[in-house]
Amino acid sequence: MTIQSILELPRSDGAAQRIAELLYMAGMTPQVYKSAHSDIRTYLTAQSITFEGRSLPVSLQPNVIDTNTVRELEADLSRIRTCINTVIRQARDDIRAKRNSVLTQFFSHYSDWFDVIAAEHRAIPDIMLMRFDLGSDGVGAWKAMEPNSACPGGVIHCAHLRQAWSTTEIGKQIARSFKIEDNQIDDPTGFVRFMDRLCADRPCKNVAICNYNGIYNNELESLAKTSSKLFKAGETSGQILLGDVADVTVRDGVAYMRDMPLGLIYNKIDQLAINPSSTELQGWIAASQLKTCDFLNSFGALYLGEAKSVFAALCRQDIQDLLGFTAEDVDAIRRTVSYTTRIADLTEAQFADLSENRHHWVLKQDAATRGEGVVVGAQTSLATWKERLTKYSNENGVAQRAIDISKRISLKAEDDSCILEASTEFYGTDMFFFGDDPAGLVSRCHSSSVFNVGNGGQEVPTLVVSQDQHVQ
Repeated sequence: MTIQSILELPRSDGAAQRIAELLYMAGMTPQVYKSAHSDIRTYLTAQSITFEGRSLPVSLQPNVIDTNTVRELEADLSRIRTCINTVIRQARDDIRAKRNSVLTQFFSHYSDWFDVIAAEHRAIPDIMLMRFDLGSDGVGAWKAMEPNSACPGGVIHCAHLRQAWSTTEIGKQIARSFKIEDNQIDDPTGFVRFMDRLCADRPCKNVAICNYNGIYNNELESLAKTSSKLFKAGETSGQILLGDVADVTVRDGVAYMRDMPLGLIYNKIDQLAINPSSTELQGWIAASQLKTCDFLNSFGALYLGEAKSVFAALCRQDIQDLLGFTAEDVDAIRRTVSYTTRIADLTEAQFADLSENRHHWVLKQDAATRGEGVVVGAQTSLATWKERLTKYSNENGVAQRAIDISKRISLKAEDDSCILEASTEFYGTDMFFFGDDPAGLVSRCHSSSVFNVGNGGQEVPTLVVSQDQHVQ
C-alpha cells in the first residue's frame, strides 16, 4: 500500500492503531531507522535525560488510541481510583479505631506500617498521582493489570521522548496524519505545574521529592531542572528540592528540606525498605502528620493502594458491599479490572483447580515492581507453577486472569546493516491521573509479555487521536 492509500482508509473505532502501523511499515527504511534514533539520542542527551544513568530506550513505532476508547477508559478508571481511595480511607479509619475488620485482616500483610498510616493527616485524597497499567487483548478491550499509587514513572520523560520522536522523519509522517489530542502527561512541565497548583493555597510552596538510600532516581533530575526553569521564569510559586527522606525535618509545625520550608512531599521510594521505627526517618514521618504539608500520595496509598491485592479487594463482593460500591462502580471494575484474587482467599478446591489449570492465569507477588515475580501460567512449567503458587500463597500473592496481550511487528536495523529485521513485541498503555483528572496515556513495549522499561522494555510514543480524517 502507498502512504496516500493508507491515509484514505476509513477512521472507524480501533482503526487508528492499524493505520499507524501501516504508515510505520511503509515509511521505515534502514536509513530512516538510524537517523531517527540518532535524532532522538541527540535530543535526549541535550535534555540530560537517561533511565537511571542509561540511555532511555525508545521505540519508533507509536501506540495510537482513539478518543472514544480513551473517554471510556477515563470514566471507568476514574471510578476505580475513587473505589481504591475508599478502600484506603476505610482501612485507615479501621486501623485508627483498632478494629479487627475485614479490611485490617485483608491488609494485615502491611501491619508493620499501620501506625504511620493511622497517624497521617490528609487534606487531599489519598492518591493524587495514579497510573494504571493496561493491556489489550487485541480487539480493543483494555484491562487494568496493576495499580501504581506509590511512585509511578513516566511523569516527564515520556513527554520528552514524544517530542523527540515528533521531530524525526517517521514521527512527522505519522503525527501529521492524525488530529492529536494533547494531555497533561504530554507536556514536559505538566506534572511540575500540577504539584505547584497543589501548593497554591499553602503558606509554604516548595515541593520535596524524596528517595531513600539512592533507590529510584529515574526522572528526578529532569523534574528539578524543569522546576528551576519555571520558577526563574515566574511561572511557579515554589521550587522542587531533591533529597533523601532522612533529610526531612519538622520545626514549629513546618516541614523542611535542608532549611527550605515545604508544602508538599513526593516520595519516590521502595516503600518496603522503610522501617517506621528508624530514628533517621522520624522527621519525615512527623511531616506526614502536619496540616501545613501533605505527602502527594499518602502512606495508605504507598502500602495499600500500591499492592496488587487492592485489585483483589475491589473484586470481592463482600468488600464491595461493605464499602457501598454502586452498581456503576461494580460494572466498571468488572469491565476494566482484570479479575484478581488473593491466593490465600481461595478455597481448597479452588486452589487445587488453579494448581492444575494454569494457562489462563498469572501469579504476582503483592508488592514487587518492574515485572519482578510475575509468573505467566501459559509460559511456565507445571512444576514451577505449583512451587510459585504455594510460595506466593504464603506471601500475600495474587492470581489474576491472564490477558492475551496485544502484539505487533517491529522493525530494526543494526548500525552496520542495510537490512531491516522484523521481530514481534508486546505492547500496552498506562493511564495517568493527576488528582481527580485524567492526565493522559504513555506506553511501553517489550519482547516479553511482562513489559517494563526497567526490565529491558522500551518507552513508546503515544498518540490520542480523533477519528476525523487525517490532517495534512
